[in-house]
Amino acid sequence: VVVVMFAIQRRVFDTDDERLVTLLNVSKVGKKEKKARGRSTFLCLTVTNSGVEAFLHTVRRSNDGSTYSKRKSWPLSRIVEIDNMDKDASKFSFTVDKQDKILSYSAANITEKDTFLETLIKSCKKYLTVQPKLIGFSQIDTETMTFASSIVEGLDTSGDSSVLFNEQQESVTLSTEEEQEMTSLLESHDWDKIEVKDLSSKLQSEIQALEASNVQALMTSKKQVDGILQHVDSALASLSALEEVITDIENHINPFRWEVQRVAEQEKMIRTQQANSHSLKTHLEDVVGYLTIDPNIESTLKFPSFDTAVGCANTKKAAQFILKETQRDIPKEWWRVPSIVAQRKQLLLLRDSFAQKLDEFLNQITSEQIRNSNHSERHRVLVKYSWFMHWLQHIDKDKEEFLQRSNILAKSYTSGLSSVYDDEFNSLWHNVSALLTGKSYAPKDRSEFSAKRKAFKEAFENALQTVIVTVCNEQKFCNAFFIMSDVVEEDLTHATDETKSNQGNQKGSESDDNDDDGERGKDIANGKKEEKKEEGDKHGDIHKDNNDHDKETMMSADNAVGIQRSQQLHNFLISTFKDLDIEISKCVQVAYTTDPFLTVCCFALLGESTVSQQENSTMLSQELSKSCMNAKQLYAQFMNRVIMDVESVQSKKKKERVGILPFVTEYSLLVEDSLCATSGCTNTSDFESNYERHLRAIISQVERIAPDSKYPAVVQFENFWHLYDQLSRLQSRVPVLREQRKLVKNKHNKQLQVFVKDTLGHPMEKLTSFFDGVENLISVQNTKPEEVQFNLDYSEKNLIACIKLYPGEKVRKGLEQTF
Repeated sequence: VVVVMFAIQRRVFDTDDERLVTLLNVSKVGKKEKKARGRSTFLCLTVTNSGVEAFLHTVRRSNDGSTYSKRKSWPLSRIVEIDNMDKDASKFSFTVDKQDKILSYSAANITEKDTFLETLIKSCKKYLTVQPKLIGFSQIDTETMTFASSIVEGLDTSGDSSVLFNEQQESVTLSTEEEQEMTSLLESHDWDKIEVKDLSSKLQSEIQALEASNVQALMTSKKQVDGILQHVDSALASLSALEEVITDIENHINPFRWEVQRVAEQEKMIRTQQANSHSLKTHLEDVVGYLTIDPNIESTLKFPSFDTAVGCANTKKAAQFILKETQRDIPKEWWRVPSIVAQRKQLLLLRDSFAQKLDEFLNQITSEQIRNSNHSERHRVLVKYSWFMHWLQHIDKDKEEFLQRSNILAKSYTSGLSSVYDDEFNSLWHNVSALLTGKSYAPKDRSEFSAKRKAFKEAFENALQTVIVTVCNEQKFCNAFFIMSDVVEEDLTHATDETKSNQGNQKGSESDDNDDDGERGKDIANGKKEEKKEEGDKHGDIHKDNNDHDKETMMSADNAVGIQRSQQLHNFLISTFKDLDIEISKCVQVAYTTDPFLTVCCFALLGESTVSQQENSTMLSQELSKSCMNAKQLYAQFMNRVIMDVESVQSKKKKERVGILPFVTEYSLLVEDSLCATSGCTNTSDFESNYERHLRAIISQVERIAPDSKYPAVVQFENFWHLYDQLSRLQSRVPVLREQRKLVKNKHNKQLQVFVKDTLGHPMEKLTSFFDGVENLISVQNTKPEEVQFNLDYSEKNLIACIKLYPGEKVRKGLEQTF
């Protein structure tokens, strides 16, 4: 057996990382065995080297006994039943779960079968959690194997591992030297010629000696086994005594436990009765309160008073009450009570009657105040009734837009006030235009001219500021009187929210009945919290996404309400100030017709006002931007006319003296006047671009006119010098002119050099030629300066002769003629 185990272990299971525990030479029951010599089948029990799982294999040996092959394999966990069949026979079987197939085998003898089955069952106890069903084993054998396996497990946990299979493992696991020695021993015999009977008898005698020693070892270990059994018996006796004590304690505790449960049930019933009583009382108070109306409130709603502060306060209180009661969510069961239905109809009639009277009063007071020329006084009077206006809007929400009384009132107010503001603004801008058309706008001197422009600028600025203040005040009033703010809407809807919260409190009081049960189940709930924690974490991200989506929906709804209110306010202002931009544009057109330069003032003031009102009033900013675009177009026409005047200047005859051109002198005057007109303006990019465009036109025109004069270089450097002087004074106030100043300076220097070279050198032509020749000798012909006097053409005698040709009086006369 040892030789076979060694061969199978090395040739079959070493490659599968398994360790052979035991084997049994078997044959299938009911199948004829082949008589081929040496061919047999072994049922092998193996364990993985990691010690985690066990398997059953069938291994077949070849005819010559040299090879072993694995036929079938089953994990030990798949065996559901082991049948001993006949205890006194060598047959046994086991059932595999998936095939539900019974595999029956027959061993060589009963002893080998019992040893194999005992090892198999012990392995099942050790490696399986669900044990297979045992059939055909006596109770004593089963208890013995169970007790032995428990001892083995106890020894394993205390550190003595593999007690059960150590002997077999020692017989299988050999060292390298032992394997070589056994291999050589087996190969040294001629197994074909050896007498099997002699070898069998010899091995039988050795096995008997070994069995005798095993019996002796079992007899010596009997005392230890008896000691262990005594300890087990004493432990079982102590456990029985402990169970009796626990039973006695439970018998004493049970009466108290039953009493606590009875008291808890009584307490629950009392709380339920109290909650029901409180809920019934609340419902009755609600019904009585709904059916009862304060006579003072009813009288106030029928005969409202708006003349005094006390009357307005009482009327507001009554309006809040009627709004609260009519918007109350009545439970379905209340509609079965006739008195509730009648009271509902009475409240609605009372609300509609009050709304009609309120509408008549607001129409009357607005019609009276429209004729009031003092706008601030009108706003002060009407703003006191803004809450009532919003109340009227609140109850008109369900009506169509053209039927809403608040919209009709708003249209009546804006249409009536539109004519008032049209007349007022028409008179205002007419007075500004009168400054230009009342007298001749052609003063004799420049100081008077600048004073008139300054007066027009101040008048235009004051009129524009008056318009802005008026429109902004009217916008604030319309926003407070006609547009319902969030605070007022919250105040009006407070009644509805309060009613719903009261109903919620009633439901909440009913749910309080279960609080004590919740407290008694608190420990159970705490125990379940940990089980639900992971599930809650899984759904946490989903709830978070839903919350984010709800927040985005609320934000978008708020934005939509804000846009709607802004559009409503914009429509009110457009209806009130219809022709605002037309009146301003008319005044700008009159200014352009009288003095085109005044468009600079209009464009600067309108542009600054448009930018400043973008955040305060969208409507006003839009109207001012229209007038600003008109003023910008007129200013562009003015600058185009100035540039065309520059380009239309004709050159003079060569005999006439040119000097400083007039459009060069006028450039600095125009820029300085523009700077005065745009003082305080933050955006001057349009003006600066026109300054540059005007300057480029001047430079181009100077260069075009100069060649037609007698002295072109003189004309250019004189005008460029004058222009350079102007730009030097203006560059600190207009930074964009610095680059143009450098360009003008370069042109001036260039023309000055041309003038010096071409004009001042020609009156003394022979003297100039003499010195040019000297310079040519030195620079071109490389003549030394001290050797020039030896040249006959450039001798001292010839120099004296050239000087005598130009006496001092003749030179002085020539210079005077030149300049």
